[in-house]
Amino acid sequence: MYPITHLFNKMLQVLLDFLSVIGMAGAVGSSVKTTAFSISSSTSAHPDQVHSPFHGFVEDRTIQSESSATAPVLFCFGCRSEDSDFLYKVFLLLHSQNGGMLSEAKGWRFIVAFSTDQLQKACTQKTPRLNEDGANSWVFLEMRRLIQVFPDLVQKLWNYWELRVLVLVSLTLQLSLLLLGSWRRYSVKTWIRIIIWFSYLGADSVATIALGVISNNQRNSCDGNDCQLQNEHTTFWAPFLLLHLGGQDTVTAYAVQDNELWLRHLPGVIVQLGVALYTFYLSWKGNWLSFLTIPMLLAGFIKYAERTWVMQLANNAPLPEHKLYDPSPEQRRLLAELADVYLSNSENYLKRYGENIVGLDVDDIRAIRTEAVRLFEVFRRLFLNQRVPFLHRFLVDDVSASLDSQNTWKVIEVELGYAYDVFYTKASLFFTAWGFIFRFFSFTSILFVSVLFLLKERHKYLSQTDLIITYVLMVGAILIELYAVILLSASDWPWPVATS
Repeated sequence: MYPITHLFNKMLQVLLDFLSVIGMAGAVGSSVKTTAFSISSSTSAHPDQVHSPFHGFVEDRTIQSESSATAPVLFCFGCRSEDSDFLYKVFLLLHSQNGGMLSEAKGWRFIVAFSTDQLQKACTQKTPRLNEDGANSWVFLEMRRLIQVFPDLVQKLWNYWELRVLVLVSLTLQLSLLLLGSWRRYSVKTWIRIIIWFSYLGADSVATIALGVISNNQRNSCDGNDCQLQNEHTTFWAPFLLLHLGGQDTVTAYAVQDNELWLRHLPGVIVQLGVALYTFYLSWKGNWLSFLTIPMLLAGFIKYAERTWVMQLANNAPLPEHKLYDPSPEQRRLLAELADVYLSNSENYLKRYGENIVGLDVDDIRAIRTEAVRLFEVFRRLFLNQRVPFLHRFLVDDVSASLDSQNTWKVIEVELGYAYDVFYTKASLFFTAWGFIFRFFSFTSILFVSVLFLLKERHKYLSQTDLIITYVLMVGAILIELYAVILLSASDWPWPVATS
């Protein structure tokens, strides 16, 4: 009546005695959940008395499978007669054929053993048919990976803490980039570089995964216009993840070549912003928490867009892949003659800029920074494989001749700091009018939202754990903004700086 699947013949040789090895198999994974039904074996019993327990269970599982994934069910029927089995004849066959809700196509499985039809009546647990088909069905379950690898408790803990751990890890990676990013300017220690490299590579991935989890949870919790209230506050975390995706002011690129990937970051800004807006749309309730999310989304978008803009500024010309142009001796002679003519008409220019350099005091930090910026704009052409004009070359020679060794090394130190900031940090945008506007808006938005959040009734929407995580995110965002502003303001960049 129930054919044994030939696909599992080899495995059945190991599992011939199903009931004796199920305990051993259960030690590997969690045990299979069982449900017992007390069903009358009398054909004169009322149909409702026969159907109700089993029918109710099947209907309940069917409804659950429509909203979420459920493990297929394994049924074992025994100690009944096939001819007089009302449940088997009507209910079981009706729904287990032609793709019914109890069919194997839906993942369900049946073992049928009629002990009363055997030559010698035996207990169900020792019926050969049940034992044999039981082994077959155990293989079926194992092959389809329907046995739980982790207990239900572990799965529940993972479902609850998955997003919360990702959000906290994302914040931790951002803090490590902020604190250690500026150290890389002065230190070449291996452990610092390893931590920065790990944080730089993992920060974007963790924030992106967390944002996807928020979107997926919000979509699953919404049924039409009705969304579960407990998932609403997780949407409030999405803008903080956008802030994290924007990176830190002290580290926008780990290597100079990373700036060439700014076009790859541009679609990422659009996609992640779209995910955040979609999640925000699903969770919109028109309450104070929904309105507080709006300025945070704007701040997160600005922060994320800043990073792409800075990478584009650092990559405004290709890096050198070959040596600079080397003229022939004859070309050098002609160029020197042209330079003499050119410089004879530029004496006033050199005098005007050169007289500011003579007698430069090493303690005059402002003067050193000013001249370092001017010379950096000249030497920056070498980084970008551009030819330096003759006027600038002689200007550099004139400035170098006017400086003593101590001042020369100080100017070079400041210039190297400028080069590091341009290629690896947000300094080239921070010290501009637009950079000031963006930073002022993002900081005031975070501070404004944090203050209003503290003044509102929060326990109605958040559990104690989520409330603490939200506080940590807000305090972390404020401290990151303050620390970055203080760090960049204390740098060698003069204010304001016009980027070229």
